[in-house]
Amino acid sequence: MKDIKERTYPKIDSLYLFDNTIKKYLPEVYANKLVELLKDYQWYFTEKVDGTNLRLIWDGYNLTYGGREFFFENTRDWEAQGRN
Repeated sequence: MKDIKERTYPKIDSLYLFDNTIKKYLPEVYANKLVELLKDYQWYFTEKVDGTNLRLIWDGYNLTYGGREFFFENTRDWEAQGRN
């Protein structure tokens, strides 16, 4: 077991500045000037998890889900395809 090395991952920057004196994020202060310039635009995020073919899309009001080549608007559509 001592030959196994711990895997380290790159740090993901925060949107907001962290104040070490009070140990809190400051939501009114952006950590990156570019993020601050883009704050009024709609952002679109994706993440691929190895081995998955599932999509979940939340537009702020509705949840849409499906796979690589299909989308469902509701649970009945999903069940009709035998995917329950």
